[in-house]
Parts: sequence; C-alpha cells; structure tokens
Amino acid sequence: YPNAVTVGGHTHTQENLVAGETRKEWAEAGIEKLPNTQIVAGAVSGDWYSGGLNADGLPYSFTQDASEPGVLTLEYDGASRSERYTVRNESDDHQLLLGVNSPQWRDWAQKAQEWQDADKEGEAPEAVSERVVTRDDLKQGDSWLTSSFLAGTSDARVEVSFDGKAPKQSEHTQPGKGEALAKGWEFTDPYTASQNLRTSGSVGQSSSHLWRTEIPSDLDLGTHSAEVTGTDRYGRDFTKTVRFTVVEDEAAAKTESQKLLRKDGFDTQQKKEVRDPKGLDSEEAKSARND
Repeated sequence: YPNAVTVGGHTHTQENLVAGETRKEWAEAGIEKLPNTQIVAGAVSGDWYSGGLNADGLPYSFTQDASEPGVLTLEYDGASRSERYTVRNESDDHQLLLGVNSPQWRDWAQKAQEWQDADKEGEAPEAVSERVVTRDDLKQGDSWLTSSFLAGTSDARVEVSFDGKAPKQSEHTQPGKGEALAKGWEFTDPYTASQNLRTSGSVGQSSSHLWRTEIPSDLDLGTHSAEVTGTDRYGRDFTKTVRFTVVEDEAAAKTESQKLLRKDGFDTQQKKEVRDPKGLDSEEAKSARND
C-alpha cells in the first residue's frame, strides 16, 4: 500500500512525518525507516484549553510542540492526497509562528520551568519578550529566528530575509535523517513556550515542525524585521513578517520586554474582563424558560 497514511490524535500535539524518515530512537527499536506517512492531527482545543486568555476570553491553548488550536483537513483525489491545518479563527494562510530564541531567553525559560516544577512557589521569574535580543547575545552566536511551520514536513522549505536582504535557508531542527531527537531550549519555539511557561507550564522543548535561522551578529541597535516564507511539500507558499528589537544589555532588554509584553496582552498582572457565557445556566436562558 504505497499511498497509505496513518492519522492519529489524542496527544493534543501535531506531527507530519513523511515515509522514509529515520530516527536514532526508531532504529534502536528495530524500525529501520518510517514505512508510511504518519500524521498527528492536532486538536481544536489545543493543549486541553490551557494557558492564559486572549482578548476574546479564549485560552491560547498553545501545544507543547508549538502549534495552535485548529483543524486538520485531508483532501483526496484518487491515490493523491494533500492536507492543511487551519488555526481557530484564522485563515488558511496563517501557518507560521515566529520568535527569537536567544541565550537570555533560554536562561529565563529554564528559570520559569523550575518555577513551574516547584508548583509556582514564590514569585515567577520576570518575563522576557521573545522579540528582544541583546547585542552581546548576537555577538556570541546561538541566537536564532525560529519558525514553527504548522503541519510542516521534513521536505518543506523555510527561508528568512532580515531587513530586506537576500533570504537565508532555515535549518529544520528535526530533519529525520537518522539523528536523535533534538530536545532542549535551543530547539524550542519561544513564541508559544513563553506563554505556556507563564501559565500552564506545558512545554515539550522539541517540535517536528520547527525551523531556525541564525540572526546576523552585526545588526545595529533598534528594531529590525524578518520576513519568513514557508513552502510546504505541495508547493504552497506562506509568508509572515515579525519585528524584533536589538538592545544594548540585559537592563535594556527588561525595559523593552515589559513594554512589548503589555502591548501583546501577555502581561500576567493584567486582569481580563470576560463576559459570562450565554449558556443554558445564564440569566437570559432562565428568563426565556420562565416566559
């Protein structure tokens, strides 16, 4: 059955693994290569409706492997098949989640994880924005523009253009070419992980659909842009732009982070006014029944 595909769920995560991929752990278990394409379909509830609330009063529900709540659609034409993932309340073009993974962010992430593991005892470590990076971090390297390409496969392609310059090809963190599972903060999507580390704590530190591109070390202080284009295995292109800020030092990073976090609505001290749902137990429903 050369056109077979296995589709599963239940884990509230998202994977799209192509037939023929290899992984060290699979080989040790006696699986030489993946016999057919395997898709883990995500979930309309994301990570069990976890995390903070967005402006509409709905949980962000980012999954531990950097996906958003949504629906997988499979389309068949004879033996041919294609799939797409549609995020809740978004168009089909919304396929990329972008952030900056820097040494400073990883240091905060580890502290936030330890705070979560300690049942949130004491004050949470002061949050940093995933769109701020210090000049020192850029100079020492290992600062990446990360792209979570929803339902992305190992044969997809991601390119990044910094400030309008020639695009660079991104590195797929889980290429499926015999490597061991790449796990750690350096293989984590900072966009979704930042929200989860401040709320639900659900972060897997790995993702099958994460790409990363090293940020140029010579960027000037100030705001910069990165235009990311993801091309899926069916030739469909998706483009998104993110702006990030280069600051002098950690003190400046804290100031800039607090400003961006408030603007993004991720300030954990901010109280959100959420209207009571008009369900069967609402006053409106009770009044209607009485009438």
